[in-house]
Amino acid sequence: MKTLYMKNTFMKHRLLSLAVLCFSLFGCEDNAPTADPELLTFNKSQADFRWGKWWESSEDVLARERGDGNTMLDEYNTREGKELVCVFQGEEEDSKDYYTFSSVGLRRADRVYSKQHADKSEYLQDYQSARESMRKAFGSPVSESLIWRSEAIEEAYANDPASWGEAVSKGDLYYEVKWYRPRDNAYLVLQQGPDETIELVEMYLGVRPFRHL
Repeated sequence: MKTLYMKNTFMKHRLLSLAVLCFSLFGCEDNAPTADPELLTFNKSQADFRWGKWWESSEDVLARERGDGNTMLDEYNTREGKELVCVFQGEEEDSKDYYTFSSVGLRRADRVYSKQHADKSEYLQDYQSARESMRKAFGSPVSESLIWRSEAIEEAYANDPASWGEAVSKGDLYYEVKWYRPRDNAYLVLQQGPDETIELVEMYLGVRPFRHL
C-alpha cells in the first residue's frame, strides 16, 4: 500500500476534484422537461449508476428517477454554477447518492455512507468490508494509498493503528483505493466528514468515449 502526504489542506467529498470539467449545466429541477417515453423503458441493468448512464442529460436521468417514485432530497450548484449536483436517498438508511451533471451530461456519481460509530476503529472495518466487495465486483485495484497529513503525524500514530480511525476523523489520515474500468474510474475513500465525523464514499468518474472533453 502506498503512503502519501497531504499538501496544506485536506481533501473533502464535496470539494474533491479528481477530474475537472468546466462547462455550464443542464437544469436539474423537479419540473424539468419529461424525457422521451422510450427512455422510461430503460432497463436499470444498463445504468452506470442508479438510473443514469454517463454523459446523459439531467432531464433524462431525473425523469427515470421520478418514474421509479424517487424524490430528490437536495440540489445545488458547484464550480461557480457550472455543475449541478442532485441528491437522492441511498439504498441504505445512512447513505445518500449524488449525481453531478456538467454541460455534457452526467460525469460523476457518489454514494456517501455516513453511519456513525462510537468506536472510530469500526470505520476501518467498514472500509475494509466495502473494499472487499468492490474488489470482488471490479477485480484488483490499480492503486491503494494511505495519505497522511504530514510525515510527523504519521510517526505520531505509527505504533497505534487502533487510533487510525480517530486520525481520519481529525483529517490527519485519508484512505483511497482506485479501479480503472472501461466506462469509468471507481474510487473508495475513507475521509473526514462534517464536525469530525467520518464518511465512507464510493466515487465514480465517467470516462469520455472520445479524446477531447
